[in-house]
Amino acid sequence: RYGSDNPLAALKCLPFSIRSFWINAYQSFVWNVMASERLKRFGTKVIKGDIYRSRESEGQNNIKVVEDNEASSIDIADVVLPLPGFAVEYPKNELGDAYHDFLKKENVTFDCKAPPEATAKGGYRNLIVFARNLQLTSGSMDAAQESPCATREDIVADFTLKFDLPSGSYATMLLRELMVTTVARE
Repeated sequence: RYGSDNPLAALKCLPFSIRSFWINAYQSFVWNVMASERLKRFGTKVIKGDIYRSRESEGQNNIKVVEDNEASSIDIADVVLPLPGFAVEYPKNELGDAYHDFLKKENVTFDCKAPPEATAKGGYRNLIVFARNLQLTSGSMDAAQESPCATREDIVADFTLKFDLPSGSYATMLLRELMVTTVARE
């Protein structure tokens, strides 16, 4: 209908919720790439230039940059990475450079004056989160043992895993971390 000369008009034909979904999905993709890069380069050590959520203040003003003398006093659970956007602060270290290089390579910019379909404010997510109220309940192996064809290797007990995660965290990532061995990661 609008051809290749007016892609924004074509996008505006979609409901706003769908248009914003794609931007949010892209932000999450970039965040995941950068989280993997951060952990690969520096592990769980807090380093100068990381950004973290200060426990001393509330709201958006609680985002701080780690200085040399405070790295050892910051908990890795307080370190955050930005969801890219025009209103976020990027890390002031190699990872910040990696964000900028990645977005430049993708030819993506976030501009507060751009139409909402073409930009995002951004936000922050914790690099590391911990599951709370973790419960593992073992099931029964009776049904598997009653099968005439079952071998010892076939018998696996069923179990139920219950836990709580903070908003914005993904249960699939927790399950991946629980099931993948260190050897498989290398």
